[in-house]
Amino acid sequence: METFMPKDKVYTLLLGEIGPDSPERGISDDKVVIDDPQAMQDLTTAYISTMYYSALSNLYLQGLLPKDMADIDGEMPRFKIAYNRTYADFTAAAEWLVKNGGAFIVTSSARQYYDEVCSIGESSIMDIPTAYSQGV
Repeated sequence: METFMPKDKVYTLLLGEIGPDSPERGISDDKVVIDDPQAMQDLTTAYISTMYYSALSNLYLQGLLPKDMADIDGEMPRFKIAYNRTYADFTAAAEWLVKNGGAFIVTSSARQYYDEVCSIGESSIMDIPTAYSQGV
């Protein structure tokens, strides 16, 4: 049983299915069940986790950006989609939490993740144009 996956295999598995029509817009904030406190608590925890892992992915991928932005469009289109998706998911989750999760963040089992990602600061999570304009 294989427990270690070489980088090229991980890349192929994770990014292999991404194509030009893959969405970059982020998670949806459709239909919020505000009359069920347990559902709201669970959704808040899920959105905190999404925000946290999107932030981690975004920060990691910033270090992999090529020096020239033109290389992303020409040679790395799947990377561009994946990178932009981390930013879009982070933003969508953060917005959902502001609109819907306020009363449930404090009691969430993911509260530590929320505090950690808030200490990083939203301005550290960037889309590609912003990352290049900031010289990342």
